[in-house]
This record gives sequence, C-alpha cells and structure tokens, in this order.
Amino acid sequence: MKDWGLRELGFGEILDVSFQTVKDNFCRMLLISLIFWVPALVLYSGIIWAYLFIDFGFYFYGSFEMVLVSMIIIIAAANTLSMTAVMLIVDNVRQENDWNIRRILRQTKARLWPLLGSTFCFGLMLCVVILIFYVLFGVYGNAIDLSMLFDEGIFSNAGVLEIVLMLVYVCLLIPPFVRLYFYLPAVVFGKSAPALLRSWRLTRGNTWRLIGLLLVGIMLMLMIITLPSIAMDYIIESIYVYAAFTRLLAVVFCIFVATIIAVTYFDLLTRNEAEDLRVLAQQFGNIPTALPTESILVDSQAESNHNFYPAALETDEKKPIQ
Repeated sequence: MKDWGLRELGFGEILDVSFQTVKDNFCRMLLISLIFWVPALVLYSGIIWAYLFIDFGFYFYGSFEMVLVSMIIIIAAANTLSMTAVMLIVDNVRQENDWNIRRILRQTKARLWPLLGSTFCFGLMLCVVILIFYVLFGVYGNAIDLSMLFDEGIFSNAGVLEIVLMLVYVCLLIPPFVRLYFYLPAVVFGKSAPALLRSWRLTRGNTWRLIGLLLVGIMLMLMIITLPSIAMDYIIESIYVYAAFTRLLAVVFCIFVATIIAVTYFDLLTRNEAEDLRVLAQQFGNIPTALPTESILVDSQAESNHNFYPAALETDEKKPIQ
C-alpha cells in the first residue's frame, strides 16, 4: 500500500499525488482511455455527418433534439467508462498491485451496467436540481437572456444584472453537482448503485474544500492543455488533424480529472470511514502469534509449581516402583 493511501492528504498533496500518478502511468492510461473514446468519437462524427449531409427523404419533428440527445449519451457513456478505467488504475497503483490493460478492462466490464444506470440517475437528478433552481429564480422568458448582453451591451444596467444572475445561478448549482458527482468512484469501488446518497454523505463538511480542489486542478489542466492547442493552431493547416489533436487533449484532460477524483475519494474514505485502519487490519490480520496463549499459561504454571514444591517432586522421582 502506498503511503498516501494510508493517511489524510492536504490540498496540495492530492494534486501532487494525482499528477505523479498520471506521470508514471500516462501511456497506459491514455491507451485504455482511447479504447473507449475512439469508437464513441467515430459514432459521434458519423451521426453529425449523417444529419448534415444525408437526405433520408423524410423529416420528423424534433430530429435535431434527438441527434443532440444521442450525442450527449454517447459522450457521457465514453467519459464514464474511460474515467472508470483510470480510477481502477489509480486504485491498483495505491495498493501496489500488478495490473495490465486486460485486467482493467475486465474490471470495467464487471461494473458496466451499474455505472451506466448510475450515470443516468445522476443526469436525471442534475436535471431536477437545475429545474428547481430555474423555478426558484423565476428564470423564465427574459430573466436570463443572453441576447440582451449583445443588444444593450455588457456594461449596461441590464447586462450587469444578467451577468450577476448567471453567476449566482452557477454558484448555487456547483455545490450540489460536486457533492453528487462522487457517485462515480462510489459505484466503481463499492457494491451499491447509484450511490448518490453515499456520495452526498461522504462529502458532508468538505463541500467548499472539494470545490476549491477541483477548480484548481481543472484550471491547472486547462493552462497546460491550452498552450499546445494554441501552438498547433498555427502549425497544423488541416482542420481534421487539428480536430483530432484537440480531441486527444480532451481525453488527456479527462484522465487528469478522473485521477484527481479517485485520489480525493480515497482521502474522503480515510477522513470519514477510517479506511486506513481497515486496510492495516487486513494487512496484519492473518499474521499468527509467536506462541499460543494456552501454552504460555501451562508452562508458567508448571514452573511455579516446581518452585513451590521442589522437595515433593524429588521424593516422587526417587521413590522406587513396587
């Protein structure tokens, strides 16, 4: 077991462990992520191409909405499975187990349906939370209308009001989103699904710490990824090659986010459920004792009897047998 898996980690330690874990296992993490992302991106591009350039000879209401929903489902499924594989790698690294890509794929397949079902429940719950805030703020009609920012100007009274409302709206949505999102490692490493309540209980008292941790990690990753993206925009002339390169950077981004979430989840287990003590008990629970307790008691009793009654013992030994 790694040292960081047996103790509580600070803010900077979680980021340091996450980046070090990705650095040591980057190639295999990227390969196993591409196993899930490449088919999803091919299907995603095929749906867009078919919708834009193929005339099926008929039109049905809501076709664009159905295409949009299908693309969201594809991306969500690929993201969930790839992040699951990365989290399983992090767990094997934490426990210092021997692992390979085939083993990680088998473990991911074993949790396939609970993961997809839990992701659907999480998306549904998130939609309910968004709808509740939408109703509470009365964000109907023009309450938050982005067109007003362009028609009347960002720094007009209406524009400032819209920006303030949007910031308040987003800030109120972030805490429940973060507290529910740890359902994913809870399903990956646990037996329960969808594990939304477990995620809510596990993150109690750590909401703002987790928000700050994820925001700092995401900002660092965006800075690291944005620079190559800007540089390649001037170097690569083909739009298709550039699109493939940006998709690859997005996969790398998901790898880092999944690693941070996994390390943070183990830290939450240590803080709230004494995971470190349970692991130590498992490690040392099968070690046999040096001497059985009963034999120690018998030997000590015999020695004490010999000390108290030495003469009787010698008399019995010298008495002839008749």
